[in-house]
Order: sequence, then C-alpha cells, then structure tokens
Amino acid sequence: MHKILFPIIFIMSWTAASLANPSSETSSRPFLPAWETQSEKSKDNDQLLWDFKYAHPELYGITEKPPAEMRLYAEFDPVDRLYMAFDSYISDYYMAIIEAAAQTVEVHVLCGGVNEAEEMVTFFDNNLTAELRSNVHVIDLYPTDHYVFQSPYYDSALDAIWAVDFGPFYLVNDQNEMVLTDPHYYFQRINDDSVPTKLGNINGVPVYRSDLEIEGGNLISDGAGNCYTTEVLFSNNSQLDQTQIEEKLNDYFGCTNVVWLEPLSGEGTGHIDMFFILASPDTVVLGEFTQSQDSQNAAILNQNAQILENTVSGDGSPLTVLRIPMPDKGQQGGYAVWRTYTNGLRLNDRYLMPVYDNENSNQVEAVNVLQNALPSVQIITIPSDTIITWGGAIHCITRSRPAATPFVPAQEPQYLCEGAPVCDDCEDECVAEETGCLENDDRYVCGNNDRDSCLEIIPLVCPDDQPCSEGNCGNQDCLDECLPGEQGCSDDSTRWVCAEAGDGDSCLETVEFACDSERSCFSDGICLYSDGECGDIDYNGECQGDFSVYCDDGQLVVVDCSNYGQACDYVSSDGWYDCVEQPVCEDECVAGEIQCSDDQSSVQYCAETFDGDQCLEWKNEVCADEMICEVGECVLDCEDQCEPEEFGCIDEVTAYSCELADNGCYEVVQQVCSEKHKCNDEGICAEIKSSDSGCSCSHSAHEQTIPAGLLFFLILGVFIRKTSSRFTL
Repeated sequence: MHKILFPIIFIMSWTAASLANPSSETSSRPFLPAWETQSEKSKDNDQLLWDFKYAHPELYGITEKPPAEMRLYAEFDPVDRLYMAFDSYISDYYMAIIEAAAQTVEVHVLCGGVNEAEEMVTFFDNNLTAELRSNVHVIDLYPTDHYVFQSPYYDSALDAIWAVDFGPFYLVNDQNEMVLTDPHYYFQRINDDSVPTKLGNINGVPVYRSDLEIEGGNLISDGAGNCYTTEVLFSNNSQLDQTQIEEKLNDYFGCTNVVWLEPLSGEGTGHIDMFFILASPDTVVLGEFTQSQDSQNAAILNQNAQILENTVSGDGSPLTVLRIPMPDKGQQGGYAVWRTYTNGLRLNDRYLMPVYDNENSNQVEAVNVLQNALPSVQIITIPSDTIITWGGAIHCITRSRPAATPFVPAQEPQYLCEGAPVCDDCEDECVAEETGCLENDDRYVCGNNDRDSCLEIIPLVCPDDQPCSEGNCGNQDCLDECLPGEQGCSDDSTRWVCAEAGDGDSCLETVEFACDSERSCFSDGICLYSDGECGDIDYNGECQGDFSVYCDDGQLVVVDCSNYGQACDYVSSDGWYDCVEQPVCEDECVAGEIQCSDDQSSVQYCAETFDGDQCLEWKNEVCADEMICEVGECVLDCEDQCEPEEFGCIDEVTAYSCELADNGCYEVVQQVCSEKHKCNDEGICAEIKSSDSGCSCSHSAHEQTIPAGLLFFLILGVFIRKTSSRFTL
C-alpha cells in the first residue's frame, strides 16, 4: 500500500456507453487500479461501510463452509461464461477481448451505474456483429442493494473493473455441480465485494461466504485440491497464522494442499497471476527475469521455480516448470509499469495473451513458450499497454465460469456469527473498562487492539520497583483516561491521542495537539480543513497519529494505517509520509519512570514520543535557566548558605541575616555596623555608650547608674538649699 508501489493514479470519470463512446455521468466513480489505493481509503468513514454490511447479512454475512467434496475449479477446464465490468476508458481493449471471447463462450457484462445497462445494450447493438451480439449479455446491478458513496459522491453498484479479483470463486464436485465462495475483497470496494453473492442469486448457484481476504488473481487451482498463491495472503489476513489460513482455504475453497510462492518485490498487487500460469495439472509456466532486467526479482522467481519443481501434481506426478521471459518493466511518471505475459485468459481452445507494442523484445520467445505449454490451444495476442499501467491485464479484468450445473444443497447455506460480516473465532478475554494485574507484576487494561471483534487483555509494563497493585503500578493514584490506540477531539481545534504522556505515572493520558489555523478536528481525531480541501497539505503529506494525510491530484486522502497493521512514518528515501510496517523497536524505559539527563540539563520522562513507532522512549523536558536536574526533578543550581530566619554576628562590627536571593537559594547578607555601633547578641548593630553621651565621668563596669528620677530630686534638693541660704543672709 506504499505510494512507491503505485503508478500515478489519474482520477478518470467513469462513463456509460453511447453509440460511440460512453457519456459522462454525474454519479461517476473513479477509475481504480488493481491494488487498493490510499485515495479510496479517504472515502466515507469506515463505520458507515461497516454499518451497511451489518445491515445486509444477505450480501456480507459469513456462512457455513461448502460441502467437503467441492474443489476450486481449474481455469484450464471447460468454461461456458465470462464475466467482466466494462469501462469506456479502455473501451477498445474491452471490445478486443469481447470479440475474441464471444466466439467460444457467453460474455456477461456487469453494469453498475444508473441507466448504464440501457446504454451498454445500445452500444453493443451498434458495435458487434449479430453472431457475436447473440453471445454478449448485459447484467444490470444498479437496482440491487448497494452502498452510495458521499465523499466523494458516486452512485454505482460497481467500484472497479477487476472482475477476477472481486468475482466469484467457483467450486465443483465430481458430478460437475458447482457452488461459489465469496470471500472478502478490498474493504473500501464494498459494492464489488457483494458481486459474487448477487451473481449467485441471479444464476441460482449456492453462495458460501468466507471472512478470508483474498483476490481471485492470487489463487489458482488444478481442480484436484492443489492451490497456488503468494505470501501476500499473510499480510492481508494478519490476524490469522499460516495454519489458520490454510484451514480456511481448505474449508471454503477445497484447497487440500497450498503451494506458497513469493510475490514480486515492488509489484503493487502481490498476485500470483502476474508471473504464473497453470497450463495443465502438471505444467506450470513461470516468469523469468534476467539479472540485467531485475536481479532481485530474478532471484525470487528462480526460488519459486525450485519450490514448484519440488511440488507434485494432483495425480502424484512432478510438475514441469517452463520459464517464460518477463518483458522489461516500463516507466510512467517515475513509477514502474509491471508488464507481464502471464496475465492472460484460458477460454477452452483459446488463450488470450497480453502483449505490448511498447516492449516486444521478448514477445516471440514468450509466445513460443506458451504455445509449447498449450500445444492444442490457439494463442490470441491482445496489446495491453494501457491497462497494464493500472496493475493488471486480461486475467485481472475477467472471471470465467466452469461449464457446470448449480449444486442443489439440502438447505440454504446457514449464517455463522448471526450473519455478521466478520466471524471471529475468538472470545472476550475481559470486560470493557476492566483493569488488573498480571502474574509478572505488570498491569493490564481491557480493549480491542487487533482486527477481530473481541476484547483482549492489553498488557502495560510496570517499573521493577513499582509492581502492580489493584490495576495500577505501585501505589499510584491515577486512572487511565483512554485505551491504547484511541484518538479523538478535545474540541473543534484540538485533537488527542492516547499515550503515555510522560507525567511520571504509568496511566495513559489523552495527549493533546492543537490543530493548525483554519483546520478543525474531526471525529477520527485528525485536523483537516472544514471544506474538505487540501489547503497546505501536499502530496508529501503528514502523519497525525496513525493516520497518513496527503493530497493526491487535488483530493484529500486520509488513511488509518492501523487498519492494516501499520503505522504512519516519514519515508526518507521518498521524501513523504506514508503507511509503513510497524518499526521493530524495544522500549527504552517503563511507563512511570523518571530520570535526569547525563548533563543534568533535563528531566527525562518515559513516554510515547510520536516518532513513528509505538515504543516508549525518554522524553526530555529542559530545566529552566539556573536550574539543574537532581533525583528526577528540576532544582535550583545553587546551595543554601544558611537557614531561613537565621541571624548573628560575623565579628563585632559585622552582622548578618539569611535572606532568599534571586536565584532561589538562601544566602548570608552582611551588614557592617556604622561608627559607634557594634553587633550585639541579637545580631543587630547597636549604639556604643561612651563619656560624651551625656555623663562627665566614666564608670567602671561594676559601677551602677543613678536612676533618672532619683537624680532629678537630688538636683532639686541642692537647688532649694542654695536658695534658702541666700534668703537667710
């Protein structure tokens, strides 16, 4: 799903047919390539699609498996019908296939748009001979229940043209009776995903629905239980292991033996039909690159050849592996175009083979190899230069049907899981909002962090010195504000993600991020422009949590990478943000831990740093000026010189007090006593008593001072005596 895998995707208007070329419709759908694009993932919210699926169990509800004797049909066996979804963007290409196919089988053209079927009938009436026209039929799917997209708007019962990928998987038994299996197709192509069931209903063929995600171009059978596919099936069904996938292939497709091949590196679909043809039960045609063409994929195909040479066919005989040259890859807009000669179609005594006017250096050799593999079959070459730029050719846009009669079951296929569109073989491990402790002293919360519908115990590590107690690490008094993987909006201008914020406890918090100006937060917790425009978001894009957000050809694209088991990160080699495989990483710390940086300039909290992985790292918070980190907190870069409210004398003429300084520490503040003052026992500069202070004599330390009141009366007495003596005289 990486951008590098995709050619430039021009959004083309889908048009129905007229006398010459299809006419433009207001309810247009985009022309989509063979792989799932990021652009289409920006359409209507996933929940709306889920709601539609749950409301229509008759189209999407998982059923019991088909009868055990059924086997996926072999494309080299007799077929009587061909399905395709016509699109006028490549109308000449379709007409070349129809004219070749209608000579040997019925061609049924699927129509999804309003009035499209009527216009297609007119188109074929005017452009096919009467003989061919009698073998070409139009199927109008528009009246059937289908999802109408709103963002962007289009009303069509079909999403794309890749009929082999979304079409029915036909299974037959020894009595040449058929049923069909309808697995999951690309999630956003919700209407294509319902086509097999609709065709089964139209033709009276029993339908069995599986919750395995697989495309028809990636499963080839010999009709005897041997099935060939690629390892891309693992990533498409990451919730299942190989054994579980093989069980579903056996149960729903009759694959008793699965041969796993490696897909081409860098090719967008990962499908086997891009390099592999099963010509007969014991003959395989396998692509071959030279070292000068593509050394990496040359090695991959050579390894696949070894696997096939060690495989036996259904009758026990070894496989014959013929190598067919791969055309040189093309370039369009700086992206690879994966030309191939193997993406053709077997129709009884005919084989429609894609060739390329722009690259035919190996064409003659390729035709000879294929003719050698199919000695009694007529090889019809069809130039496929345009269609191949979209990731496929003849095989990708067609689905053949075996020449068989419908199987009549004893009863209609029964729903599993009450008709839900997913059927998880799981049980809830816990109850919503439950928390608790694990045996290893870590804690857990209860939530859903995988692709099934059940609740799981989600472990959260506690520091070694804070073992879990009552659902929290240590004695921490906190509550989780959210569950792992959640994100949302705090208000119109602020989004949040659930993570360890680095606040010193082990609980999960809603970490907030302000939306840029003119953007608003939408329900998924992403900041976008209210009018749905790209604004300043360009093709290089950005990450918002696990969402990849970018602008493609004027359309805003929003992809929830977590839906595909991936994360959003910057791809430095390409210069853009994209969904990538989850980085392999280890936590550097445990939630709730705090430490100081080596240089003591920062406090380091254990937190999610939103660096593209989901591991915990040390998050720095720089201490303010004149502060350093000590024992996990920022403190002043100084030491107290004294105790608060302390005072005293340094010497007889210097007092001091303990004052709070500007740097936040207490320091000694000195006061030199002025002249005739000295520091007393109370740490205060006091006046010194001397002879010139009002007394004509000096006193020794042991002499007592006459009280002022007594001195007054003594002086008064002397004065009276002198006055009395004067009067006596």
